[in-house]
Amino acid sequence: MPEPFAYRFLDPEKLAEVRALDGRIRELEARLEAELTREQQGLAFEYQDATAERWGEVHFAQMQAMVEHLAAHFPGIGPALKLVAGHVAWGSDIKMGCCDLKENGVGL
Repeated sequence: MPEPFAYRFLDPEKLAEVRALDGRIRELEARLEAELTREQQGLAFEYQDATAERWGEVHFAQMQAMVEHLAAHFPGIGPALKLVAGHVAWGSDIKMGCCDLKENGVGL
């Protein structure tokens, strides 16, 4: 699986740390699959799914808060910042292919 596009924005030291975490995660996933019963694997999957869903909701709210705070610092262009941030991160009615996740690796 290719690395996430966002890895390009990490400095070399942080990238090494994140890659080490990726390796650790793969090791732990393999151990969980090998050592847990099917019932335990199901419970672990439910836990991971709920945790990821919660993280996604919180991350979305954090990104919205960041955009709101950024816009507050630039009142004259705040509405434009919100529009562009929404377009880049979540898509919008702006019909442009520049921010397609599959094509350009952006979006949240």
